[in-house]
Amino acid sequence: MAMAAVALVHGVAVWLLVHAFVSDAHPLARRPLSVQVVIGNGLPTPAPVPHLPPVPRAALARPMVPTPEMPLPELPTPAVDAPMAQPPQWVDAVSPSAPAASAESIPPVAAALPTPKPVAASALRYRIEPAIAVPPLSRRLNESGQVLLRVVFDATGLPVQIDLTKSSGFARLDEQAVQAMRAARIQPVLENGRAIAVSATAVLSYELD
Repeated sequence: MAMAAVALVHGVAVWLLVHAFVSDAHPLARRPLSVQVVIGNGLPTPAPVPHLPPVPRAALARPMVPTPEMPLPELPTPAVDAPMAQPPQWVDAVSPSAPAASAESIPPVAAALPTPKPVAASALRYRIEPAIAVPPLSRRLNESGQVLLRVVFDATGLPVQIDLTKSSGFARLDEQAVQAMRAARIQPVLENGRAIAVSATAVLSYELD
């Protein structure tokens, strides 16, 4: 009896195990299969690259940068020196190729000199006398005569103005007389113990031997 009970228990246990196995196998048999076909190498397909419009060639060109103009440096203006005082000017008496000039045609020297005191030619004391010499061409042409010059001497005895008052009639003799008087010097003429400017008419004679 005990053996029968044990056999019954084992039989029930085996039936329960078989029933549980069969009940679990049926749902697996009824579950549908899903198949996924993969084409390619199995890697995911990358997203497409968006199409960009072409860049204009003008935009790729390097813009021209204008070169700034550099101002030229200002050069300093050279200082203009004040004009120097001019020495007394000689009066052009005559020219060797020009006819004898009159006293009115000779322009006076600038009136910056003090008014000279007229004196006689005999009152002049020459330190250097005018060298009277007949030019060689005048000698060959037999030119002779007298030349009268009005000469102004300053306080030191220097001739500062020479005017032709009477021509010899020959331009070469007149020019030689003026040049000789320019090289002449007189002793200063005193008045009240003070040297003064004087004027005198000098006569220069040109005679042939």
